[in-house]
Amino acid sequence: MNSPNATLPAAELTDGRPSSHLLSILVQGRNDGYMGNFLWRLGTAINNHARNIRMLGLDAEVELLLVDWGSEVPLHRALDLSPEAREIVRILAVPPQTAKTFDGESRYSGVHPINAIARRARGRYVLFSDSDVYLPLDSFARLIYFLKRGDINGLSLDEHFFWASKFHVPKNIVSQNLALPLLDKIIEREWPSFIQERVNKIEFIGFGVGLLMPRAVWNEARGWDERLIHWGWYDIDFHRRLKKRFRWDLLEEHGMKFFHLEHYNGRFEGQSQTRENQQKTNAQREPTEFTPNPVSWGLGECALAFVDGHGRPSAGYAAPRTAALEQAAPLIGAHREAAAIRDKWRLTAPAARLIPFYRALLEHQQPRSVCCISNDGRGGNAIEIALYPFVERVVCIDWQPEKRLGATAEHQPDHNTNREFEDFLNLVDQAGVASKLQIIRARSDAAAAALAQAGESFDTIFFCSDTNLEGMRTDHMAWFSLLKKGGVLGGTGGNFHCALHRAAASGDATPADMEWLEFPGVWVLLPQRLKPLLEPQIKESLLNSLKEIEKLNRELHEKGVLPPSSPRVA
Repeated sequence: MNSPNATLPAAELTDGRPSSHLLSILVQGRNDGYMGNFLWRLGTAINNHARNIRMLGLDAEVELLLVDWGSEVPLHRALDLSPEAREIVRILAVPPQTAKTFDGESRYSGVHPINAIARRARGRYVLFSDSDVYLPLDSFARLIYFLKRGDINGLSLDEHFFWASKFHVPKNIVSQNLALPLLDKIIEREWPSFIQERVNKIEFIGFGVGLLMPRAVWNEARGWDERLIHWGWYDIDFHRRLKKRFRWDLLEEHGMKFFHLEHYNGRFEGQSQTRENQQKTNAQREPTEFTPNPVSWGLGECALAFVDGHGRPSAGYAAPRTAALEQAAPLIGAHREAAAIRDKWRLTAPAARLIPFYRALLEHQQPRSVCCISNDGRGGNAIEIALYPFVERVVCIDWQPEKRLGATAEHQPDHNTNREFEDFLNLVDQAGVASKLQIIRARSDAAAAALAQAGESFDTIFFCSDTNLEGMRTDHMAWFSLLKKGGVLGGTGGNFHCALHRAAASGDATPADMEWLEFPGVWVLLPQRLKPLLEPQIKESLLNSLKEIEKLNRELHEKGVLPPSSPRVA
């Protein structure tokens, strides 16, 4: 069966083909005003997924796929998508007439759209996500950690599938069509008061808003039963088929929360749900076969095409380099020479302050795992540390991305802070250390929580925190919990910041066997046994590094580029 989209390059069926991504997120929708503000709910879900992907630097590892099921006005035009969502999302456009053919006598087939997108996905794992799901960044980071490990707390991902229960964001909040940052704050503050509708582990009767499994398992079962085109039961049917061959569990029992943007007025009030959503329901029959669909399942005989968030053709969907890497080109024009000097200062001066100090630590401690918490996108320190052969892994936390988003319009071209993260990714690529680096773009406390939930710990942590005592104390306690026994915590900053860090580190947050050392611009907490070995070397390395900083500052003044002031040793 052909479609009007046959003039565009058709998306290939991927069942039986190797994966090019770690995860495919599968979302469906149609521009039909389903139960009120559907476009806002779907747009918020897509923007949230895209932001999570971009903040964790996973553009090349996670694909976000949306099937537009027969919209007269296409979703890429109707949805209010963020710029990053338009870059990341890929939309499988199913023409109205094709959708009507498979809908049959139903208003909307709930089974064909997701099967169609799943059969064209390229992730090793697939996550079916309802069209109005909000997934917090820490839950998404935890999910990615488990997927890369291959198990969820010992439950093999090859032998299990996982449902996600839902916390309902109340309709009085959802109906306000809030901007995503405001919705973030409300959910973060009020989620303990939200109603949770849990999936029943004894007798599964639905209510899941997310379903995770290997793509190979979805393909083996051929997805939802495509005879169940009406409302309900198809999720129960799929579950009962899957559990005949695989075990299952709930994602929330492993620290991953999913939130549903409520659209019912009285979900738990008698027959209110049925009155508000009047659709014919599927017959509730026990499945008798594991693969009920024919070989043409998932619209396998239709020539369907992907478009991006702007509606431009996107054929084949090969794994791309990250958009940030593609955009990390040198500045041009009159600012080219000044920009080159500025970039030298960006990468060399922080390294001159930190790396000689770290060199003394690294060469004695020889840590295998290091975490760098940074408030800028420069990342030179993380790259330098990753180049040490004994360092196996560096987690780089970029905790102030929101302060740089949209900065282009507010800065001159030679001070464009919006480029810093893109420059960093380009340098990671050039330095050949991408396999060692994991990048997390999130607030310091959110990143610490996500890593703690994932059971992470580090030999060495380089720290940069809020410039207030309360924030520093909170962050110190969070990051101390991630420090391995005998590990080292240290950081840079002016004398004022060092004083605050010293105050923040005092008290219960600091183990009794840790020693505080402070130099102009540098502080470190380390095991007492290391103090006599490292104290003289740290001071000597700082004196040498300051000479390099002063030399660079002279170059910057000569070129007319004025950087922030550098610390000095008294």
